[in-house]
Amino acid sequence: MSAQPTKVGVIGYGRSTKVFHLPLLRSLPKLYRVTHLLSRRSLELPDIQVVDHDAFFQSDIELVVITTENKTHFSYARDALLSGKNVVVEKPFTATLEEGEQLVKLAKEKGLILSIFQNRRWDADFLTLKSLIANDRLGKVVNIVSRFDRYRPNGKGGWRETDETSGGVLFDLGSHLIDQIVSMLGVPHAIHAIVLRQRQLPSVTTDDFFELQLRYPQTLVTLSAGMLVRSSSPRFVVHGTKGTWTKPGLDVQEGQLVDGLNPSSHPDTFGVESRENWGTIDTELDDGLHFVGSLEGPRGHYQGFYINVHEAMTKKDPSVLEVKPEQALLTMKILSKAKKASETNGVVNLE
Repeated sequence: MSAQPTKVGVIGYGRSTKVFHLPLLRSLPKLYRVTHLLSRRSLELPDIQVVDHDAFFQSDIELVVITTENKTHFSYARDALLSGKNVVVEKPFTATLEEGEQLVKLAKEKGLILSIFQNRRWDADFLTLKSLIANDRLGKVVNIVSRFDRYRPNGKGGWRETDETSGGVLFDLGSHLIDQIVSMLGVPHAIHAIVLRQRQLPSVTTDDFFELQLRYPQTLVTLSAGMLVRSSSPRFVVHGTKGTWTKPGLDVQEGQLVDGLNPSSHPDTFGVESRENWGTIDTELDDGLHFVGSLEGPRGHYQGFYINVHEAMTKKDPSVLEVKPEQALLTMKILSKAKKASETNGVVNLE
């Protein structure tokens, strides 16, 4: 007899839940079944019980997914862990590093799985970059530029543009870009950052641009995102001792999910990039030949996050997690150091 799907409860019913978590969880019906929702709204959802706080945490759900604004993550995650439930928290993790450290300690004490939704580890472009490095197509990587630009001159509203404690582009997009790099390269030894509020709008009180340098012994990484970039730069430019890889365009999965597509409804096209967004590689092949051309990488696979979380829960083994909470703590530490570096206009050591 096959195992029953893991019962999931979701906290929050904003864009993150509707665009990302529900479609991805529902695309894995053999692994998950969303049964409960905790929301301040009065909602009627098919096959999901919308309940209050006490009923939610007293239910038989096994996994709690927290998608509310950053400042609420700690209290909800703590309640879930104290109730004996595994937890997935939206990135970057918590509003402060200290809160994150408390949750990591509590999860270990309870023997529960705690992970952070860093779905962009499964972007097609990032999977391609990891493959190129693993197969030594670029040689020793010496310089990485990773950008995530948008054009939103008027803002879009919501807490991310008004919560100066845990909102802003650095926390929102910077957490993704930092996570990708540290998952590959580990802890940088120093950080330099510029964090600005470029849109002088009454409705936007948080930062909306950053440029962040992560310094490694032989590698310099530049991460950047802005909201006033009409003609975007390449998503990645990576230089190594054997070659260069340049990647245009953003991963397609978010746009597909916004349009109502998901891995179940469109299994042949979900996560597949169009040819014009393939990266270009200029490198030396194993036989010494010089090669310049387009490169089709692996398809994006956001389901991979929840497949991995399910494996960790099934094995009751946090070491199986791709996105470990300790990595999220490192990202939180870098975010904090980046703000300090920007305020002092200097270089901050990560110690």
